[in-house]
Amino acid sequence: MNTTYVTELLHTNSSRFVPNTTIIDLVNELLIETWLTTMNYSAYFDYCLPTSCSYTYIQQLSSLYTVTLLLGLYGGLSVILKWICPKIIYILFNIYWYRKKQSNRVTFAHTTEVVVIEATSAANASINHQNTTVHSESESTVSTPQTMSYLVLLRSMFIGILVLMVVAVALIGPFAYFSRQGKNQAIEIMPSCQLTFQFVPLFTIIYGTLVQSFAVDDFNSDSHLDLAIPNLDTNSVDIFLGTGDGTFRAANTFSTGEGNSPIAVTVGDFNNDNQIDLVVENSDSDNIGVMLGNNDGTFREQMTFSTEYNSRPSDIIVNDFNNDNQLDLAFIYNDGSKIGILLGEGDGIFRPILTALIGSPYVAQSAAAADFNDDGHQDLVINAYQNAVNILFGNGDGTFSAQIILSTGQFSGSGSIATADFNGDNRTDLAIVNSYNFNVGIMLANGNGTFAEQIKYSTGSYSLPVSVVIGDFNNDHQLDLAIANYNTHNIGVMFGTSNGSFLKQMTFSVGVKSHPGTIAIGDFNNDNHYAAYSIFLLKLYPRFTQKEHYQEQAIEILAVYCCNLYTGNINELNVIDEFKSDYDPKHAIWWYTRECFIYQMLNRALRTLDADIIVRIGFFIHDLHQQIDQLYKQQLPNYRGKTFIVYRGQGLLKSHFDKLRETEGGLMSFNNFLSTSMNKDVSLDFAERGSTKADMVGILFIMTIVPRNSSTPFASIKEVSYYEVEDEILFSMYTVFRIGAVKQMDNNDQLYEVELQLIADDDRQLHRITECISMQMITGTVWQRLGYLLIKTSHFDKAEELYKAVLQQPLNESNKAIYYHDLGYVKTMQGDYEQALKYYEQEFQIKGIALPEIYSSLVTFCNFHGALFNVLGEYTKALPFYEKTLETKEKTLHVDHPDLAISYNDIGLIYNEIGQYTEALSYYEKALGIWEKTLSADHPSLAILYNNIGFVYNELGEYTKALGFYEKALGIREKTLPADHPDLATSYNNIGGVYDGMREYSKALIYHEKALRICEKYLPANHSLLATFYNNLGRLYYNTKEYSTALSFYEKTREIFERILPANHPDLVTSYNKIGSLYYTMKEYSKALLYFERVLEIKQRSLSANHPSIRDAEENIAIIKMIMFSSE
Repeated sequence: MNTTYVTELLHTNSSRFVPNTTIIDLVNELLIETWLTTMNYSAYFDYCLPTSCSYTYIQQLSSLYTVTLLLGLYGGLSVILKWICPKIIYILFNIYWYRKKQSNRVTFAHTTEVVVIEATSAANASINHQNTTVHSESESTVSTPQTMSYLVLLRSMFIGILVLMVVAVALIGPFAYFSRQGKNQAIEIMPSCQLTFQFVPLFTIIYGTLVQSFAVDDFNSDSHLDLAIPNLDTNSVDIFLGTGDGTFRAANTFSTGEGNSPIAVTVGDFNNDNQIDLVVENSDSDNIGVMLGNNDGTFREQMTFSTEYNSRPSDIIVNDFNNDNQLDLAFIYNDGSKIGILLGEGDGIFRPILTALIGSPYVAQSAAAADFNDDGHQDLVINAYQNAVNILFGNGDGTFSAQIILSTGQFSGSGSIATADFNGDNRTDLAIVNSYNFNVGIMLANGNGTFAEQIKYSTGSYSLPVSVVIGDFNNDHQLDLAIANYNTHNIGVMFGTSNGSFLKQMTFSVGVKSHPGTIAIGDFNNDNHYAAYSIFLLKLYPRFTQKEHYQEQAIEILAVYCCNLYTGNINELNVIDEFKSDYDPKHAIWWYTRECFIYQMLNRALRTLDADIIVRIGFFIHDLHQQIDQLYKQQLPNYRGKTFIVYRGQGLLKSHFDKLRETEGGLMSFNNFLSTSMNKDVSLDFAERGSTKADMVGILFIMTIVPRNSSTPFASIKEVSYYEVEDEILFSMYTVFRIGAVKQMDNNDQLYEVELQLIADDDRQLHRITECISMQMITGTVWQRLGYLLIKTSHFDKAEELYKAVLQQPLNESNKAIYYHDLGYVKTMQGDYEQALKYYEQEFQIKGIALPEIYSSLVTFCNFHGALFNVLGEYTKALPFYEKTLETKEKTLHVDHPDLAISYNDIGLIYNEIGQYTEALSYYEKALGIWEKTLSADHPSLAILYNNIGFVYNELGEYTKALGFYEKALGIREKTLPADHPDLATSYNNIGGVYDGMREYSKALIYHEKALRICEKYLPANHSLLATFYNNLGRLYYNTKEYSTALSFYEKTREIFERILPANHPDLVTSYNKIGSLYYTMKEYSKALLYFERVLEIKQRSLSANHPSIRDAEENIAIIKMIMFSSE
């Protein structure tokens, strides 16, 4: 794989030089500047605009600029001076010493005989002894003419060298400069008068939940642009009508239906009445909503069009995909595996969906439409999560055939994608957001469906760009880019040039508390200039519903729960009654500081992640956070930016304290609401109390707080606390600090002080930890997102508790189905497949009530159950479901439709598992016939199929054919995947298996070890693929009679299978059989007997009493017992 290393440009805000630095100060600073050898400083001068920094002015001073440029290329003045100064000093010293000797030289009237005596010992090896005989008295003299001539020559040489250096710099410098400019003609310095784009926040709308996209258009025909924004909390679309001055009227809301959870909206005229209509992405209801416009800013009731079960559509694209002059819809499936198409009839109605397969391992994140191969049909471009862009070429009838895959760079991630003609050649080019590489990539089209190599433009370190839009922001008739930089809280603008290149990004801050997520552009104030509006995603906190009737219901549920919990405790029961009747969200802090039942329950639940209580008390968590946040905003001006210190004393388990001490300089989070004091003595008293137990350490936390840019809101609560005398600072949940010095106090090994620094909102380390979760966060309810985080951190038991607790709350049927699905996923991850099946069946039972039994639901139902029985190892049960799926598809799809190939492949896999290899091969060949027609030659799905066919031939003993197909699969994967991708490990393992079968064990070992290295690096210790590779290495060492090594690998396989598989799974039988056979070969018969008995026990549970396999197991046991008996 070829890797391109891009040198990051120096940014103006990363240098210590201020604007208008004088030349003298600049030179002085350069002499001590720490220049990095890995950074291309010279490139900085090429990109820096006159309005951005004073460095560019140096270009007008050719000699100084040239010297600086050349020295920058080699790493800086400090490196050059370090090399040249000793040489200069050495020459000067020699000149000085020579002159001194000449001025004090003693000459002799007569010759002197000098005898050099060779040293005869190691001690005197470096000493020359001179035996001199002086024949006359000496006298002082001046230098001779010859000496003067030598000195002048030496000086001339030195001066000549310096002159040559200056001349070389003067000649080479401009040449290097113009040479570099010739190579970078894409960069054109624009007059500063053109750089007039400004971000002026005239109007702010804050949403607490996810907004994936919003729309801009004139919905009431008043020539002012309006906004349409989906509101997930209220299950509606909010319409803000523009006033023409950059502000908007109060929102009008239009319902999308309970539980639909809209997260994106776009526009089009779907019924040909010349009015703007809305199309809404309902993320939780497997449908797309359409609201027809009335041309007065209002919309008719939403019509919904069903998509496939569990599709949860995202990233809707409006275009004409079948050339009938009616607008159609394309969307990405929730799992990123397919694109769905709804064909418009022109009357606001859409036909049932068609699907286009994207193909594993590419997972779609965003998409756009254009004609990339100039055939008059609309194509789709998909930005995939796996570092690639996929292009699906349209057939003009709503279907798509061949596709190409374009790499966007290793670990690039994916954000949005946009299309336009950037270089004026009438071809559609691509602008791709590479989120994890912090850049925007430009691919210029060749006009035949191919593209030039991607050119990357940096959006800044740790910027995490997530979306891009295109417009002409400086009225130069060239298209520019506007980028939402999530982590650095700004909108970046890159001005375009006539040849499709872009200038260095300019940024416009949206405030340190805001994270721009999606952008729309338009002339909102009628000044003929674009403005950019962005939806800001605030830092994630649980967002609980604030509907009054829900809150009253939640208080009632909590009160009943607490009454049962505190039965017999009269004082607490009275407080609970008071809470039930008098609670007001405005007094949340007052209730929290009262230290009654609510305080105790809340902190324990947050500390232990008690999902049941968190769900019940969720409304109070929201109210408490909101009140702290409001006070923080009110009190922030009073701090005037001054740093201050607060204290907290508590006890900590010694084991936890040891971990804290080991992570000095790292990050520490308090998982509950954090109470601190301005009074050190009060906190020290708590710390001393915490040190009285033998297994505890008393900790006095000394916390340095910088009020601005805090990652968590905090507030002085003296005025609103239950105890008004305390000077307490209360922080909201999950406050993050950086750990400083840890010091023992008073020589007491159970009492320490720990310095903490409150993390700023833009802390780089914190961003590195959270950016992946931010990018991968699912849509849906608060509880879904919280459950997702628990799953991502492997807290499967806590996620299960959460979902079960949510299901005890009042829910509509649609939301119940969601949580049953999530429970099924959790049980699958835990390896409890039987329980997972029950949850999934409950989900589908609910969905089946609401959904008609059409093609999509039937296929999904059958295919899902087939897959689950496959995982359970119940292949004979899986086969009928897969066959029913195929039968349904064959009735409704074209004979070469890619979805048919998927079913053929699935059925082939089942026949593989039950050993009917001829049948398996026939289905694989059917799938191959379709995919070779419809997919590109290096498509990953072909690699999967080649692999499966290779497996069949390997099992049939046709090793040459098997090796050929395995090598085809490997060839595709080596072209399209990173060098350490798990799919490559699969190919290496399979080729190793073929060589094993051919008894070429040395070759087999090379491939098996390659596979294992990849898997041990990336896969969890319990992964089934890892078990497979251990098993194959065990077999290899068995064949080479290295039995002890073989046994160690077989045991690793067994341990994994026992953790992840049901007790009667066939793979466990195989594993026990192999270990038993190996012990038999090693003549350890008692151990062999133990494993053969396990085999028999499983077979008796899962097979009929007269099954021949049971008789085989019994015979093995009988042979072992006979041998053991005869040896006694």
